[in-house]
Amino acid sequence: MFFQPTEKDRVADHFDPIPAGWYQFRVENAEIKSRDGKESLSLKLKILGPSHAGRVIFANFNLKHPSEDAVRIARQQLAKLCEIAGKTALVSEKELIGVVAEAKVGVRPASGNYDASNDVKAYRKIEGAMPSAGAIASATAAAPVGFSDDEDPF
Repeated sequence: MFFQPTEKDRVADHFDPIPAGWYQFRVENAEIKSRDGKESLSLKLKILGPSHAGRVIFANFNLKHPSEDAVRIARQQLAKLCEIAGKTALVSEKELIGVVAEAKVGVRPASGNYDASNDVKAYRKIEGAMPSAGAIASATAAAPVGFSDDEDPF
């Protein structure tokens, strides 16, 4: 026999969101998305701890959107990330890759055809000691236990 899957080999079709709370993260990827006259910045955040290390969540910033409130909130959150990263301006979204900080994560309940998912509500600098190099390496090496592919921000 070449391969017989065990229970450990099976991956769930659905990944529950991580519980609400503050989590240390590292920005793994940053991408500008445009559609229908709207533009957003999507950040892929890898959780470093204190729990759920290796999980991935996404943060979306509405840069161009009919809702002025959505754009205002996005600009405020992005300004906070820039402050944490020590940047007074961004030339490219890629400058955010590698930023390590904390995110206040919330849980958006399931609605219609969408499963429950995570939303990032706020950002702050990590107080005290930064995550250890071992914790960062461990989260980087770990295969994502859950992949919260939040719905399209548009």
